[in-house]
Amino acid sequence: MLRLGLQLTLRSGREALVRLLITAAAVALGVAMLLGVLAEFHAFEANAYQQCWSCTQGNSVPTALPNHGELWNNSVDFYQGQTINRLDVAALGPNAPLPPGISQLPAPGTYYASPALEALLRTVPADELGDRFPGRLAGTIGQAALNGTNDLVVYVGYTPAALNNIGGTSWVTSIYTGAGQQIFTSFFKVAFYIGVIAVLLPMLVLISTATRLAADRREERFAALRLVGGTPADIRVIASVESVVSAFGGAVAGIVIFLLVRRKHGGRLVLLRG
Repeated sequence: MLRLGLQLTLRSGREALVRLLITAAAVALGVAMLLGVLAEFHAFEANAYQQCWSCTQGNSVPTALPNHGELWNNSVDFYQGQTINRLDVAALGPNAPLPPGISQLPAPGTYYASPALEALLRTVPADELGDRFPGRLAGTIGQAALNGTNDLVVYVGYTPAALNNIGGTSWVTSIYTGAGQQIFTSFFKVAFYIGVIAVLLPMLVLISTATRLAADRREERFAALRLVGGTPADIRVIASVESVVSAFGGAVAGIVIFLLVRRKHGGRLVLLRG
């Protein structure tokens, strides 16, 4: 019966093939949309509870510079509408705390940049962006410090005396390791749950509508099978084979569509922190 079901599903003429493709397309669209919503929710969860190193609060710099900790000046810069998170830092001792994503603090006259910022620096004139960061590029900031692959982050190394002369500099002895303040997290979660429902309901309606196409013709086929001795169990097997083939093909196509869209757009979720 399985072999007969496959033959009837795949070799019953153009009408059966069109019905199969329409059902598979409906499943593919629904799977791609559902995977997109679930991927966004996963990205939100990962970012919402990632270490918020920029939330570190320092102390006023003592008149006499200490011999431990580091000087820290965290600021935000902009380039063509893109936000650049900038940290100017100077070690005050051998055991200065490390921001995430690096194995050692940048030496004076050097800086570390995120992969996206490195790529941007290579494509724009230095007088537009690169000259904002004194010194030379000495390393790459790892993913532990980033919310996404497109994050623009830079750690710039200074001498303590030079950084102490810049307004807004503070003295830091430890870096905050918790997540940022979650103001809208619960609202976002509810929105994602509603989004899943909003995707599931139309998807089920679409699949149901697609499977009802040419239902009369399918019933005629099943009636013919009964006339030649087909039992109800045989009919169920044949119908199940057709459903499984269309559902499996649609699920695979939906996954492929999702992967292609994600690779093309490289989506980035922007996390709002209070």
